[in-house]
Amino acid sequence: MRTVLLQILHLPISAFFPARRMTLGIFLAALACLAATPAKAKTGEKEKEATPILLSVADFGTYRRAFAEADKNRWKKARVLAALAHNPLPGEVIQWLYYTRPQTRASFDEIATFLRGHPDWPRQRLLRQRAEEAMPSHLPDEAILAWFTDYPPVTTHGRILFGETRLRSGDREGGEDYLIETWRHKNFSRHADRRFLSRHRKLFSKEDHVARIDRLLWEGRHGEAKRMLYRVDPDQRSLAIARISLMKKSWAVDKDIARVPKHLKAHPGLQYERLRWRRKKGKTESAREILEHPPEDLGQAKHWWRERVIIVRRLFREGYYSEAYRLAKGHGQTAGEGYAEAEWLAGWIALRFLNDPQVAFIHFTNLYRVVRYPISRARGSYWAARAAEAMGARSTQGRWYRIASQYLTTYYGQLAAERLNGAQATPLPPPPKLSPEIVNTYEALPLARVARLLQEIGATKHLRLFILQLAKQMSTPEAYAWLSDFALSLERPDLAIAITKRAQRQNILLFTRGYPTLELPKKEPEPALVLAVTRQESAFDKGARSPANALGLMQLLPRTARGVARTLRLRYSRKKLLSDPDYNIQLGGAYLNGLIKEFNGSYVLAIAAYNAGPTRVRRWIRAMGNPREAGVSTIDWVESIPIHETRNYVQRVLENLQIYRMRLNGGAFFLQTSEDLVR
Repeated sequence: MRTVLLQILHLPISAFFPARRMTLGIFLAALACLAATPAKAKTGEKEKEATPILLSVADFGTYRRAFAEADKNRWKKARVLAALAHNPLPGEVIQWLYYTRPQTRASFDEIATFLRGHPDWPRQRLLRQRAEEAMPSHLPDEAILAWFTDYPPVTTHGRILFGETRLRSGDREGGEDYLIETWRHKNFSRHADRRFLSRHRKLFSKEDHVARIDRLLWEGRHGEAKRMLYRVDPDQRSLAIARISLMKKSWAVDKDIARVPKHLKAHPGLQYERLRWRRKKGKTESAREILEHPPEDLGQAKHWWRERVIIVRRLFREGYYSEAYRLAKGHGQTAGEGYAEAEWLAGWIALRFLNDPQVAFIHFTNLYRVVRYPISRARGSYWAARAAEAMGARSTQGRWYRIASQYLTTYYGQLAAERLNGAQATPLPPPPKLSPEIVNTYEALPLARVARLLQEIGATKHLRLFILQLAKQMSTPEAYAWLSDFALSLERPDLAIAITKRAQRQNILLFTRGYPTLELPKKEPEPALVLAVTRQESAFDKGARSPANALGLMQLLPRTARGVARTLRLRYSRKKLLSDPDYNIQLGGAYLNGLIKEFNGSYVLAIAAYNAGPTRVRRWIRAMGNPREAGVSTIDWVESIPIHETRNYVQRVLENLQIYRMRLNGGAFFLQTSEDLVR
């Protein structure tokens, strides 16, 4: 029997997203039909063998009722119903939901038994947290030590319990060190704070209290920090009060800073808060003074970079390129995302605005050396090639373009491949081949069986956690290919995309599986662009709802959708934005097409406007020029967009667009990124 993949089928949108869940009878009938007449998914790859796992009719009905009760927080009834079924797997999901819920009444023994029996299930940390919360006071010390040896504490309560048990068991030095570390690095409620100190006050030195209040202030937890004010000496108290005053923009900020003793004036926490206060007040010049003479020890370097990059970008927009470069170069980062961003920004300013390719090349190669994800590696290597090109180093230029072109699903990787291949089709690696044996092996995994059963029952809101947990077990192209196919067979293209993105971090490319298509009218806007935007907006999750209340496949704000519906003379329905994919795509496509026309055919400006709004884009054109005009580099224009989210959005949609054209045009990978940037 063959599993029909929803992946990449050119089906009507309503077929891609069924309006309602099939009944068991229809589902069985469909499977019988499939067994008689195998259907082929238009994936461009060989059909996969799989055996569905089906519940009995009785279990199906029992579990439908059990999950309905769980959704209403009627846990006793849900668990009783689950116990009646013959197939235990969905019942274990009921238990898992019960054990991980806040204020669960499950006992420590119940949760501990479940944890030990389900080490690969999702939410392991939350299960451990619930176990620590449920740990009874009468538990023997030997049992406590054994538990925390196997499962190190994840809560402050658990750490205290472990430390105190070590003290009682004779490990005085280890127990004391553990409790001191807990006090320095963990957070306490007001009640727990007082109770803990009443029992262990003598353990803590002046330095321990100073370390704790400093950490709390770096984390912005000034409420907890206030409880520490009279546990530190007067000098440290004055320092903390000044930092809190700056955080809260107090009217007494100048007086509070003046009270800080001279030997603490250069404290990195105080200097950081002064920098932040000045930046928020628009005092760029005085903020820059702090950045040009920062403390030798930054305290929390990542916090400093967040402020520094804002000032660097502000100076850059105002045309102070040398000053912006100097601040970017002196970033003080040693690793991580901040280092990568700082090195790229310094290199870009040096190359494109200070005409110093030698210096820029060093920054870009520094970036490439420390990053691991394809988007960042392509970015570093592409710009290293650009710097080498500006130096006239042709062999070095070619080598770095070839490195960048390995990352074919990324914006800069595609630009590099286009430079190398010109108008010729870019060759693609062959897709992974899945034998029936491989498919059957993975389908038999316990979490895969759970996911299949959840889909059959209709408890699909829990699928995401189980599929993403399965993804953590995948490491080969075949494994990722199977899992993305599996997600598509569960009607979850959003999860297939998440899986392929995870695979791409290891440069495993799944061009068809990670880019689902829908049958769209062959009219404006270009169908590939609609799909590229949809993939970035919702990952084809028709029920997606953003924190800003953008809805559905193309993440339309209700007020925007209402206006487009009026223009199209359609009845506006907020409900249909989430329930009717055709309706959402119709409105979203029309809105996107309107933006393209508003910006005279520019894809870059329309994509940016779809994310940030046309008003902002018009403002950016006034400030940075029109990327369609001669003398304005569109690549630089995109990198100059003030909002990080929009810079990233434009690049991700453009890279999606190239792959969707390949998907819709028969599989030849002709890159048009350069053309799209200037159209």
